[in-house]
Amino acid sequence: MLNVNFNIVYTIINILILFVIFRVFLFKRVDKVLKERNDEIENATATAEKKSSDADAAKAKYDADVQKLEEEKENIISESREKGYHEYAQIVANAKVEAGSIIEDAKKTAKLESERQRRIYEAEITEMVVSAASKIAAGSHSEQQDSELYNRFIDEAGDEEK
Repeated sequence: MLNVNFNIVYTIINILILFVIFRVFLFKRVDKVLKERNDEIENATATAEKKSSDADAAKAKYDADVQKLEEEKENIISESREKGYHEYAQIVANAKVEAGSIIEDAKKTAKLESERQRRIYEAEITEMVVSAASKIAAGSHSEQQDSELYNRFIDEAGDEEK
């Protein structure tokens, strides 16, 4: 027959009682704390993934906005450049027209001044001729006197031109 030692039975019963006590009071609380920490870690991971995806979406939106602003900037610069070239061409054309009118006015003024000077010279020459004719008519006419008078007239006319 089997001979069982009661010490072994008491030890087994003590181990079972300790197991039940540890299980009820210790392991359930430790399991509960571990489960709470696991849930916190999963929530933190889910929140981090959500924030990461939100950040990626915000970065994509930012990049799209930056690209849109770059295109708008290029369009504005291009339009401004075209407007500037058009205004430059218009200013140059207006300047050419104004320069042409100034040149025409200068030519007309020069022609009028030339005409006025010609009239002044004609009046002076007429006055000299009249003066010479009156001197010739006032004096006796000898060929030598007439020749002297003509030479004096030519000398006076040459001196006045200088």
